[in-house]
Amino acid sequence: MAALDALEADAEAVAGRSFDALSERDCVTVAERLNRVARKVSGVQYEVVNQLSERAVPADIGGPLPRVLADRLTIRPGAARRLINDAHRLGHRRAMSGQRLAPLWPATAAQVRAGAVGAEHVAVIGEFFHQLPAAYPAEARERDEQLLGAMAAQLRPDQLQKAADRMAALINPTVSFPTWTGPASAAFPGAPKVLTR
Repeated sequence: MAALDALEADAEAVAGRSFDALSERDCVTVAERLNRVARKVSGVQYEVVNQLSERAVPADIGGPLPRVLADRLTIRPGAARRLINDAHRLGHRRAMSGQRLAPLWPATAAQVRAGAVGAEHVAVIGEFFHQLPAAYPAEARERDEQLLGAMAAQLRPDQLQKAADRMAALINPTVSFPTWTGPASAAFPGAPKVLTR
């Protein structure tokens, strides 16, 4: 709670500043850093929400978790459900033994915690996995998540969407995605060379 108090105090200190003396280039840098901090905070929220999903009893928190989050965070019920789903993928988990487990999407979760990836990137990655065939192998899913997580840190969500659509079209050509006719090595613009398939 003390750390949260300090975080809120720092946010108020920044909000109380005037940016009039900054150049336009400096203002862009400030906007970029504020965005990175907001993304890091969302990474912490995923951890908290995932813990609530695993342990909270409705009677103890005032009702079903989606409704409680919607009310307390003043967000739409659908947004609360998305938050819970994202937290399930991006927050650490607990085994039955109590052992702390890595997030389901470890590469993406790491980029969120670093402030490099936001909710729109996460939505693109989620849609990609939603479109995959049920028989798609688990090891291939892990590889694709690593690739998409790395690309998300380098691309805007719209650019990531194009890359994800190309990947999905190569994996499952029976689904209606934008057509990709180029070589597989060129299908993922902006991807780190070590991860490009």
